[in-house]
Amino acid sequence: MLVCFDEIPPLGRDFAWQITTLDVTGECTLDTPLAAWCHVQPVGQGKVEIQGLLQGTLSLACDRCLISYPLALDSAFRLTAVVQPPASGVKQAEQQEDIGQEDFDSVELDIPCVDLDEVMRQQLFLALPGKRLCRSDCGGLCPHYGADRNKEQCGCAHKMVDSPFSVLAKLAKGKK
Repeated sequence: MLVCFDEIPPLGRDFAWQITTLDVTGECTLDTPLAAWCHVQPVGQGKVEIQGLLQGTLSLACDRCLISYPLALDSAFRLTAVVQPPASGVKQAEQQEDIGQEDFDSVELDIPCVDLDEVMRQQLFLALPGKRLCRSDCGGLCPHYGADRNKEQCGCAHKMVDSPFSVLAKLAKGKK
């Protein structure tokens, strides 16, 4: 949904829609459509503020055991979209200044239009956990036989001795 800055009234405009598909493979799937809401308001020449909310349920694959589990998403955000003027012969590296906190909450645009679908897609990925675990004490899979250690005890007595650090362990034992 492309929104041009000149179409936004001074008091802002609300947008509400549902996200029914994700353009990602293997990352996550939707259990329910995500409710997306944005309020877009001009805050200066070539600048708009976007306040938004994403709500719904996703299915993620656990990083340890690969079992799919639900994640309730309720993510609010606020950012500023700014149209960058064309460079005036000065190298971009010379234009760089110190990065402040406000720079992390802003999006630079080439034209005075913002794609709200893209903003929501980015905010969705920012809201996902870095380590995806079905539960905090997930045992994961046996590295040798693939057994789910959440469902059964791994009877695997096989110890990994091919570690590159096993040489250091032998040296440490010899010094004692």
